[in-house]
Amino acid sequence: MESFDLFDKFSSRIIELSERFGVDHFVVALSGGLDSVVLAELVGRYFGPASDNYSIVHVDHGLNVSSKSWARHCEVIGQSLGKVCEVIELDPTEPKPDGLEAWARNSRYASLEKFVGLGCCLLTAHHNEDQAETILKHALEGAGPYGLKAMSHVRRFCKGYLARPLLEISREEIIDYAESQKLEWVEDPSNADEKFLRNRIRKTVLPALKSAIPNAVSGLVKMAELQGELLHGLNGVIDSHLAHFPIPDYQVDLEVLSRVPDSLYPYIIKRVIAKLGMDNPGQRHISEILKICKASYFASPVVAWADSEVRLFRGRLYFMRKIPPYSLTDFKLTKVPSKLELPGGHFETQITIGKGLSQEKAIGNKSRITFRKGGEICQLPGRSHRHKLKKLFQTWSIPPWERNFVPILEVNQDIVAVGSQYINRNYAAGRTEKGFTIKWDSNLYIGTNAQ
Repeated sequence: MESFDLFDKFSSRIIELSERFGVDHFVVALSGGLDSVVLAELVGRYFGPASDNYSIVHVDHGLNVSSKSWARHCEVIGQSLGKVCEVIELDPTEPKPDGLEAWARNSRYASLEKFVGLGCCLLTAHHNEDQAETILKHALEGAGPYGLKAMSHVRRFCKGYLARPLLEISREEIIDYAESQKLEWVEDPSNADEKFLRNRIRKTVLPALKSAIPNAVSGLVKMAELQGELLHGLNGVIDSHLAHFPIPDYQVDLEVLSRVPDSLYPYIIKRVIAKLGMDNPGQRHISEILKICKASYFASPVVAWADSEVRLFRGRLYFMRKIPPYSLTDFKLTKVPSKLELPGGHFETQITIGKGLSQEKAIGNKSRITFRKGGEICQLPGRSHRHKLKKLFQTWSIPPWERNFVPILEVNQDIVAVGSQYINRNYAAGRTEKGFTIKWDSNLYIGTNAQ
């Protein structure tokens, strides 16, 4: 393939992302290796020097003594394109319960999420042999349709998309292009370490297959595409069952399991995880999730991996991000309307007349937003006795892990409001009085990202 042919194929993918998916900004994931250097050059060539249509990010995992020099190399590549390459440094001492490879992959993507907002697309340099390697790896690990289906050219990622514009290009074509453009790249020695299954496949298994069967890569990709077609039909069946329960996307009522054969249980869990765009779980995690489905109605067990968690509460599974640290800081509420980003979600007030809380009584220098510390007491409207907030949380069906994040509005140590659930009648707005309402939305959960 001539260099202009590869560029033309790449360009068609960028045009598709712009026109079909509404992407107006691209984020290049630059490792400094051959494939990503070619990707960065193609993006720079397409948009032109110093274009605002793209940015470049390098993730330094800190796992190799040369990682700092690789980061500098990526910065030099950015400078050659008239761009600043932003370097993100990970902490290599973090626990790695699922292994080094899983930690590196999950941490890398988690660190890149903040760059992908609405209208943005993360670009990675996967090519067709990466596709074949992934399929072989999953097959040898005993994967089912979710693991054997082909990587997609584009999928939802964070608030935008993740795309692989080189997925139909071979490694040989990428090497030819890099040499024709006189590009320079670095070699990560860990890519040659055959203690990792993927590297053994890359160095030994796939070359042997290609030697014996010249079209081995295309055959593997075709098989994966057929698995994808099978999975599409299976997803339709699963979605029809999930649709019987009009609940948030991040929840699954366990009653759905009673409507399908046992053999579909793992696929229901995997389907929800895929739709939400969560980190890919291992088979061990799927098995653990199925185990907690049998827990007591009053239990709230959890299965965690990467930056994701699945929890059980009152017969429903909750699919969520890892819970952040609890807030030890109070926040002031001195005016309305107002919007605050709190540790567990979004707090917003809206002006009313004769509804909600009185602005005169509940807003001022003595008003503060705090969080549960234990022992709080509230008196519900129309009740002569008071209730512990702990009991009210149970009545309101607020899951245990969410309760420490629900904002409590206090005035002179009186509890005036609890999230969107409770208003102290002594602070309620009169019929013609200026008031305000509170809207509280938790951000602990994950919304639908992908189909």
